[in-house]
Amino acid sequence: MGYYNRELSWLSFNERVLQEAEDKSVPLTERMRFLGIFSNNLDEFFRVRVASLTRLSDLGAKTKAKFDEDPADVLVKVGAKIRILQTRRDEVYRRLKKEFNKEGIEIISHENIPSENLEEVKAFFYQVLRPKLVPIMLDQVSEFPSLGDKEIYLLVKLELENGDINFSLIEIPNSINRFYVINSSHGTSKVIYIDDIIRFKLSKLFRTLNLKHVSAYTIKITRDAELDYDDDFSKGVMEKMERSVKKRKKGDYVRLLYDKEMPEDMLVFLKSKLKIKGKSNIIAGGKYHNKKDLLSFPSFDKGKLSFRKKERLRHPDFKGEDSLFTVILKKDVMIHMPYQSFDYITAFLREAAIDPFVKSISITLYRVSKDSDIVHALINAAKNGKKVTVVIELQARFDEENNIYYSDLLKDAGARVIFGAQGLKVHSKIILIQRKVDGLSRHMGYLGTGNFHEGNSKIYEDLGIFTASKLIVSDLKKLFSLFENAFQRTRFSSLVVSPFDTRIKFSELILNEILHAQRGKEAYLNLKLNNLVDKQMINLLYQASKSGVKIKLIVRGICCLIPGKSGLSENIEVRSIVGRYLEHSRVIEFGNAGNPLIYISSADWMGRNLDKRIEVSMPVIDKKLISELKSYFTLQWSDNHKSRIIDADQTNPYFTEGEAEIDAQQVRYDELKQLL
Repeated sequence: MGYYNRELSWLSFNERVLQEAEDKSVPLTERMRFLGIFSNNLDEFFRVRVASLTRLSDLGAKTKAKFDEDPADVLVKVGAKIRILQTRRDEVYRRLKKEFNKEGIEIISHENIPSENLEEVKAFFYQVLRPKLVPIMLDQVSEFPSLGDKEIYLLVKLELENGDINFSLIEIPNSINRFYVINSSHGTSKVIYIDDIIRFKLSKLFRTLNLKHVSAYTIKITRDAELDYDDDFSKGVMEKMERSVKKRKKGDYVRLLYDKEMPEDMLVFLKSKLKIKGKSNIIAGGKYHNKKDLLSFPSFDKGKLSFRKKERLRHPDFKGEDSLFTVILKKDVMIHMPYQSFDYITAFLREAAIDPFVKSISITLYRVSKDSDIVHALINAAKNGKKVTVVIELQARFDEENNIYYSDLLKDAGARVIFGAQGLKVHSKIILIQRKVDGLSRHMGYLGTGNFHEGNSKIYEDLGIFTASKLIVSDLKKLFSLFENAFQRTRFSSLVVSPFDTRIKFSELILNEILHAQRGKEAYLNLKLNNLVDKQMINLLYQASKSGVKIKLIVRGICCLIPGKSGLSENIEVRSIVGRYLEHSRVIEFGNAGNPLIYISSADWMGRNLDKRIEVSMPVIDKKLISELKSYFTLQWSDNHKSRIIDADQTNPYFTEGEAEIDAQQVRYDELKQLL
């Protein structure tokens, strides 16, 4: 069987993000922000995947033999691809600067601040920046300071009149926007990095020294983000997670980015202190690092430079209704974010918080916003005497501290907080509300593909279904009972739940399609995922293809399946859509001999989602919703504006077939708007 390397496939996905920065049909400011997304993605890739490969490459030969490829060889390939992409990114950045110039917006440095703006920039330095700058004199400390991987630093070379040379370190404050805008009365603007404002007045930070010359060079490091989550059962889950997060902040350095103009003596000094393994992880770059800060590149009052704002649409089924419950108790309702409003989920919880007939609310939380309306609604419900159960995942990568904080708030309000199970992450996105009227209990639920995160809901494409279906809510009751009772195994009637059923159920349904194809019946599989990595599932897809099953895959991120390979996968086509919104929903459709079965799911087809997480896939029963999801997949497959073809070499050519241009994201918004 053939598989595309996981790490290289991820880099291919990030290349599609870079393509958005190159695309002239994307507004100029948004192209700059796509560069920020590309860089932020790459930082996380180093913190997680490169760090993991580095650890694996240090293992013995017997351990390495268990992998398809030697981790050290993969690191070499990854390093080569990253260097190509970073060179391309830097070229895109230079082109974007020129295009901004044409719009009357110039990105300047400390060397060319206009004379009429000198006083303004000086004032900003002394009033805003200077109070936050505390140089560390490296010749005066016994140990080199521990560097954070979310920060950037200036390594400063101090040449004294007496001939001595000292080094100093300045952390660039991340509490201040990285970009300072100088506006003129002529309608033009200049943008300067705060790094350069510091360089502009650098000598003033060391005015007590007898300086001959001072210079500064940007550095950035990346640390291993793996959590050392020990198995000491004498410690509570919260205590172990808090300790693990603190250890992460002191994880091994796995990458150094430095200004290529840095003098050799400074670089030798830096390498000796950081002790980074592998020359490929010590990377010469430009003057500015942390390009992820381009995510917050300034907006300008010129409409054509940014995406036009779109109102979040209301849902026609809830139009004119004071109570969501009234509608949900009658029929299933599907919301599609970011096109339709996430506020319905919050309103669902708020209504439960004040409804005198609601007895209990149960929810799973994986990632939530910093100032979460969802959590505040749950706190209010608990204060109103409802039984509130929150299953919160403390091991949601890079959100651990936020989740620990909200766990404390929820417990203080009287909610029952459950931290999942040892060895399993709770990644499902579900809600269950119990309501009791005249002695009769009714349950309502919500199942979604995306996190309960207001911020992400504005840019992530996700699906969610409100339901009072007895089969579905009965299974939700079983699932929350499982959380509350030490994960005692139970059987589910309709929901497909990892790690118990997902691999088995979807494998059976693929095998059914193979049987239908062999019997000459209609056989197909339409699959929309974020990532397709699991080899067992890929092998089943290969088997289905060889049996004549027609397979269409829309995979936004990693795809280890190789499509279009003679004798293996010639009946499989794969595309990927990367555009204004992050495609995040998972939709699975089996042809089932003309009686299609459709699921929405929180799970990708990766080993971790199938075997090591609590994930939920919901069968869609309502005929109207089945039709809507089938049409939605067809629309996405027809996209010839932002769709790329995933070929055997993952070179990301655009799919351009069709007489008229189809931007699936825009068309979907327009379709939903017309329903109002």
